Amino acid sequence: MQRFEIKVGAFLPLLALFGMMPPFAYVDVGPTRLYFRFGVFSLQVQRDNVAAVAPRPWPWYAGVGLRYGGHVVGLIGTLDGVVAIDLRQRVRASVLGIPVQVQTLCVSFEDPALFIAACDAG
Repeated sequence: MQRFEIKVGAFLPLLALFGMMPPFAYVDVGPTRLYFRFGVFSLQVQRDNVAAVAPRPWPWYAGVGLRYGGHVVGLIGTLDGVVAIDLRQRVRASVLGIPVQVQTLCVSFEDPALFIAACDAG
């Protein structure tokens, strides 16, 4: 299992108020699953449900923190280094206690290429 910390950058003081900081901001990549943790948010996704993993720009107006809209969950600590994990089938999750359907997760990483390589290696 490989752990990739979610990059929080200059927004750390704000995100820390909501627990979105190391050691509670990471993605674990295992042989059969990906496990996402960002403060109170957690989600496990089976690797065979991952359709694509690629860099994706994150617009400034979409904000930082735990974001949700249009079946997209953002685990965003900084506006750069964002990777989109597109799923074949939607999964159920809870965002701040509200049940949602997730098709794509967008996550900010220190080294997005390393995360993408780890996902492609499986």
